[in-house]
Amino acid sequence: MSLEARQAYALLADLLAAEDWRSSALRALEQSDNLRSIEAICPDAAKSLRGQAQSVLNYPEIRESVIVRLRCLPTSRGLDEGEGLATVQCTALVLVAEGDPIHPFECARKLARLLPNSRLIQIASKSPIDGKPHLEEVDRIISEFLCSHFDTNSPAHSPITG
Repeated sequence: MSLEARQAYALLADLLAAEDWRSSALRALEQSDNLRSIEAICPDAAKSLRGQAQSVLNYPEIRESVIVRLRCLPTSRGLDEGEGLATVQCTALVLVAEGDPIHPFECARKLARLLPNSRLIQIASKSPIDGKPHLEEVDRIISEFLCSHFDTNSPAHSPITG
């Protein structure tokens, strides 16, 4: 996670933890240089931060868990301990979007290296294109990956009917 992303997560956690969070958190986030910096790097990451703030405003009961997540994620050790990943036996697909400061390419490359039977695919960011083509690309890649690794004609993979 980039320094800017870590700072943005910490800022949003602090804003949501403040006494006046209902009236000021989203406004203060929007006015922060930190969010503008993230927006310049990756508009989708800035949109995600706004969405997290808005979710807490819409559903105040999730406030505490969101604050904990915002504080813990940037400090998590993540991939530092790769020994466990080396024991994973299943095939894995690792997707990474270009220019994502929250999930940088180097982290995805490291994850793919640590997983013994993985495939790393870099996809375009949603930012320069409308969201639907991006989602269609992700769906296509995941479908191709799953179909190439599983017998889709077997009864175990037939659709569930109600």
